[in-house]
Amino acid sequence: MKSKALSVIGSIFLFMLSACTGTSRPVESCDECQKNMNGRADEYCVQGEGTQLYCANPCVTHLDCTASQWCVPLPDQGTPWDDHVGRIRFVCMPDSFYYGKSKVRLVSDCQFCDQNETCLQDSNDNRTYCSEGCSSDSDCLSLCCAETQQGNHYCAPYNYCKSVDEIDDCSNCQGGTVCVKPEADSSNLMCTTKCSSSDECPFGHLCLPFNDASKSDGSYEWVCMPSKYYESKGKSRRMGGDCTTDTYKCGTNENCLYDDSQDPYIYFCSDECTNSADCVTGCCTNAGGQKDYCAPVDYCKK
Repeated sequence: MKSKALSVIGSIFLFMLSACTGTSRPVESCDECQKNMNGRADEYCVQGEGTQLYCANPCVTHLDCTASQWCVPLPDQGTPWDDHVGRIRFVCMPDSFYYGKSKVRLVSDCQFCDQNETCLQDSNDNRTYCSEGCSSDSDCLSLCCAETQQGNHYCAPYNYCKSVDEIDDCSNCQGGTVCVKPEADSSNLMCTTKCSSSDECPFGHLCLPFNDASKSDGSYEWVCMPSKYYESKGKSRRMGGDCTTDTYKCGTNENCLYDDSQDPYIYFCSDECTNSADCVTGCCTNAGGQKDYCAPVDYCKK
C-alpha cells in the first residue's frame, strides 16, 4: 500500500520507553472511574467480558501498561468527568480479556508482535499495530474486521469500520470535506474526505464514488468510505494507476477496468454484479464484455 493506508510491514521502528504503570480494574459503575487517579492518569470506562465494566488507564503503546495487560482500542462507555460515549479509547486491559477473540493492539515496534499476528502500520497517524486475521466483525475484540486494499482482513480499531463523524446536517461538514449518505435506509449523514485513489485513504477505507448529499443534482464525489458501508456490497474502487501492473494490481475476485474518456485514464478494481442492487454505488453496467461490473453511479446514466 501507499501513503495514508495501513500497510503490512516488516521493518523495525525506534520506540520510546515509558513507565509500565497503566492498569485497569473491574467496577460496578462508570461513576467509579476517576480523573487523575493517584496522580498517574485519567480512567476511562470500557466494557470487558459480558457486561463487566472496567475503569482503565489510557495508553499510547503496550509499554504504558503493566505486565499481563495490553493496549487495546475500546468504545468509551462514558464517565462523569468526560462523557464521550462511543469515542474510541486506547486503554490497558488484562490478558484474560482477549481469550476467544481476535485482537488488534497498539505497540511501539513490530518486534512485539506474536507469531500469529501481523504487523500493520497506519501511515496516516504513524500508529503501529499487532493484528490478528478475521472474517467478520464479531471475530474481533474491537468489533471491527477491516479490509486492506489487497483484500486481506484484519482486526482494527472500531473507528476503522464505522465513521465517528456521523452528522445530522450537511452544514456540519467543514474544511473541504464532503457530505454523503452512506446508507439509503438511514437518515444518518457523514463527513468524509475526497480522494483520487484508495492509497490516499486510511486502513479500512476505500476510495469509492458516493452521491454528494449537499447537492440535489445527483452529482458524486470520490471519497474515503469506512468498510462498514461497503463490505456487504459489490464495489468499484479507484486505483492510483494502471491496475494491470503489479503496483496497482486488483484483488483475486476483482477485475481491472479503465475509463479511456478521462485524461489521464481512470482505473478501477471492480466486483462482478448481476443488477444495480448488488453494488454499493447502485450501478451495475457492462464494460464491453460478457460480464457486468459495479461502477460509479453516472456510468449507468450515460
